[in-house]
Amino acid sequence: MPAPDVPFEAQINKLWGHIRGLHVLHLIRTGADLGWFRVLAEAGERGLAPEDLAAPQGLHLPFVRIWWKTAIAWEILDPVDDGRARLAPHFDAILAKPGDPRFLLPYVVATLDHFQPDLATHTEAMADGAIRTFQEHGHAFAAAIGDTTAGLHALMAHRLLPGIDEVRVALEGGGTFLDYGCGVAGFVIQVAKAFPESRCAGTDIHQDGLEQARRAVAASGLNERVAIHDGNAWQGEPASVDVITMVEVLHEIPVDARAHVLDHCRRLLRDSGRLVILDETYPEDADLRNPDAALAVQTQFNEMTWGNVVPTARQQEALLAHAGLEIIDRSTIGGIFTQLIAAPRGK
Repeated sequence: MPAPDVPFEAQINKLWGHIRGLHVLHLIRTGADLGWFRVLAEAGERGLAPEDLAAPQGLHLPFVRIWWKTAIAWEILDPVDDGRARLAPHFDAILAKPGDPRFLLPYVVATLDHFQPDLATHTEAMADGAIRTFQEHGHAFAAAIGDTTAGLHALMAHRLLPGIDEVRVALEGGGTFLDYGCGVAGFVIQVAKAFPESRCAGTDIHQDGLEQARRAVAASGLNERVAIHDGNAWQGEPASVDVITMVEVLHEIPVDARAHVLDHCRRLLRDSGRLVILDETYPEDADLRNPDAALAVQTQFNEMTWGNVVPTARQQEALLAHAGLEIIDRSTIGGIFTQLIAAPRGK
């Protein structure tokens, strides 16, 4: 039974809001597929009418009008004069600017194309605990995850890493960089471009992702400065890396392999080096409704059938300590991510 001071209307409206959220994602997907957010961003404050969206592609105007009105109702568009509407504030960055750290359109697409089908298997999974790992999801999935994290990679490469003195000095001075769990190499490429004197590498165990990573490095013209290693076999030289990163990777490493992976990171890291982790931190039970933990809770639910377990702060600290690393800074990024900066203990 709900607490007596919680109105019934508040609870049912909360559920209606969640239901509407799914419809909003589909509305955004339709607009993205038809290129409307790009043309609306280009139109700026002047905005566009439904006819402006329909005519260039010969689309069915009555349906376009319904989409347009619904987007206004759900505050994706704002009405302006003469029957036109423009993108609501900041939605140009959120929906129409690839590469912007705030660009969330790829996450919308991945949610509908990949996460939603996985979520539909949860009822079955409750009975048998079946796991389908990240590596088993295939080419399109790996590419989609690369797209969803591109903005985060830009933020890390151009703002967060340069803001860490030891990292900036090392990479500007020609130091070595390794992205552990590099996926399709989007972040490695960003770091190589942000620090042109550095020597960069990525390692991963996902064969499909590694193939895409190598193609991306070649296409960017960075083969001479960026190496991609198959983590199923590659070990690297001890004490050879100045900066190691894990971006949305720690929680994806199987629990029984985490100590080994962090031991490997410590072995690769110079005594003066830094390990920078950007990930979610799962809340303790008493803190499950903390807004700062919202993404961690969502990620854990979404990815449980991938075999992923989002660690708590205490678990993060214990893992790093066991590997001979100590957290020298913990901060919250964007109100949802945790950034951990770790150094060899006592160094």
